[in-house]
Amino acid sequence: ITAISAPAVSGCAVPENATVSVQVKNNMQVPLANIPIRYRLNSGSWVQEVIASLAAGATTTYHFTQKANLTATGSYLLETEVLAAGDNIEGNNRMEQQLLIHPAITALPYLQDFESGPAGFLATGQNSSWTHGNPASWYIKNAASGTKAWKTTLTGSYNAREKSYLYTPCFNISGMSAPVLSFALAYQLEDCRGSGVVCDAAWMEYSLDGQTWTKLGAFGQGQNWYDYEAAQVWMRSDQPGWRQARISLPQHEGTIRFRYVLESDDGVNRDGLAIDDFSIFNEGPLPIDW
Repeated sequence: ITAISAPAVSGCAVPENATVSVQVKNNMQVPLANIPIRYRLNSGSWVQEVIASLAAGATTTYHFTQKANLTATGSYLLETEVLAAGDNIEGNNRMEQQLLIHPAITALPYLQDFESGPAGFLATGQNSSWTHGNPASWYIKNAASGTKAWKTTLTGSYNAREKSYLYTPCFNISGMSAPVLSFALAYQLEDCRGSGVVCDAAWMEYSLDGQTWTKLGAFGQGQNWYDYEAAQVWMRSDQPGWRQARISLPQHEGTIRFRYVLESDDGVNRDGLAIDDFSIFNEGPLPIDW
């Protein structure tokens, strides 16, 4: 197996009958026939089917007939495997992928203060420290409003060698003439700008299809958006107080989703990044009760 083609790693309200597709290559110099192939979700029962034939050296994309049920939002572990008899190199026969299925939100404007729960935000990545709850670190010690927020480790520092993501739900911004993203932000990171390098940093990305991710905004745009122009990231170590970050969004006739990214090195770890009061609205004055 050389790739998992579908479903997308990050999906919006995926239908019940989602197609699982994988790319399979025959590395042999002879054709193969009746190749067993299977997949499963979250260590459940295997769904096994058969690739009728595959020419020598050829690659094909196999679409499983039996669909996957991904209607519940959250994280899924998708495992795939081919079972060619007599294969002398079995290490390349398996591939797995974490799928993140997000709720699709159509009621806009939107405001989330996280007091009732994680609100469909999902955390993943390498050594991820993202947690929902009551911030109580040394410097970032409360939420922007209420008592709850999302933060990299609620009561301490983020992890070394972390490359983590906090995914938001999907938002259908069709018809919004001037969409804007706003949220409360507090952060304390290892700031190495004096040496001209990035030690630890955070930034945001957006996707219109769940597969291609683009950095959102740039230094000098919006409000409180990135503080290190050379790398287009948040990197300062003296920003633990809550502030409002705000940026204009691209117009799009469909859904958009976002993810916060935090990346750290092997060195000093600090309180990290905290998010609260996440909102999306059309440009203009906010309702007074917001």
